[in-house]
Amino acid sequence: MRRNVHMSVTIECSFSANWDTGVIMLRDTSIDSSTETFGAHAMPFGDGRHRLLVVACGFNSSFRMGSRRRGAVEFEMVWHDYVEEAMARVIANKPRERIKEHGGGLRSPWPDPSGRARAIRYVKIKQLGAGSFGHVFKAINVDTGQLMAIKQLKASTQVTGRPMVLNDEHYQSFQRECQALEQLRHKHIVKYLGSQGLGGPQASYLWA
Repeated sequence: MRRNVHMSVTIECSFSANWDTGVIMLRDTSIDSSTETFGAHAMPFGDGRHRLLVVACGFNSSFRMGSRRRGAVEFEMVWHDYVEEAMARVIANKPRERIKEHGGGLRSPWPDPSGRARAIRYVKIKQLGAGSFGHVFKAINVDTGQLMAIKQLKASTQVTGRPMVLNDEHYQSFQRECQALEQLRHKHIVKYLGSQGLGGPQASYLWA
């Protein structure tokens, strides 16, 4: 998608595919970073991150390009397939020769101004399972298009029919589990990416 700026044509934004996962990405290449998503189920481009964002059925389907002061152009994407069906169609049409995507591939979380790794942003696709302490979801990293498994801990749960609140002892146990998972390296074990939010209401483990 292009616009004219002082008689020259600039590429405002574009779409690309993560050929490993079939996820479609919106890339903002505008000179003023004016491309943005909007709507009830939108997640914005992150501050300090690459201007690349997942778009899918029911997620980031509305976006605009151009400065709103000068009159932005808005688009609503219509999806003929749900998320997983669309991903399968993209992979089925993957070129025989892999196209090298500029900026593609798995990235570590970008650091924030303090130098600490930022939290991984994701959108959940569906639930894969559940246990006493939480649920496991299939999810997409919204900044890379990478597929992940998310184990999300419950703030409170039921054990043997009685209410139980996760306390410091439980979280210490989870942290020890995280440390053990970090040491695992095997072709049949998915890569452990890390944990975030431990001690809060949305504590999660993340696997690639």
